[in-house]
Amino acid sequence: MEDTRFLAALRRALDAADYAEGSREKCMTDARQFEEWWTGTTGEPLDPEDIHITAVDLQEWRQVLVRRKITPGTIQRKFMSLRAALKLLCPEVAVRLRWPKLPQAQVTSPSGFTANQRNAIIRAAEQLSPRDECIVKLLLYTGARASTVAAAKLPNVQINERSGWIEYDVSKRQRTYRVPLCSEARHALSRW
Repeated sequence: MEDTRFLAALRRALDAADYAEGSREKCMTDARQFEEWWTGTTGEPLDPEDIHITAVDLQEWRQVLVRRKITPGTIQRKFMSLRAALKLLCPEVAVRLRWPKLPQAQVTSPSGFTANQRNAIIRAAEQLSPRDECIVKLLLYTGARASTVAAAKLPNVQINERSGWIEYDVSKRQRTYRVPLCSEARHALSRW
């Protein structure tokens, strides 16, 4: 596919700016997609000497990408590429444009172990020494960090027949927190 005037000017500017090859290609691909959308919407190609992109155009482009179910990270990359292209070809347009707020990726908490993974960990822990088994089970059942378990003190453990707890000191916040112990963790502590 032959480059349009806009894309040819962008390719020259990217080469002169000494962008890495991968960055150049992504920028060119994203700029080509934007120009195709622009030409289909306005009926005219982008002119590298006279670019008339408005904030409304950018918002519409964002909406097109969202409707295509493109991930937020890819949308952000496409807008970064477009901004880089405009900064290279006509910096005054890139500066005066009001760039739209882009969708953010959903941050999810890490998932825990599956039942099969947890059971494999327990089976492996039971093959260890009583001390190491205790450490693994405390990590698994209390959700504490390794450094927190390592700093735990024996006087901070309370084990009864049907209940128990361990108290961890969190030096970063100068406080302690108490975590109940399940029967497996109590049994491992008692064996140790």
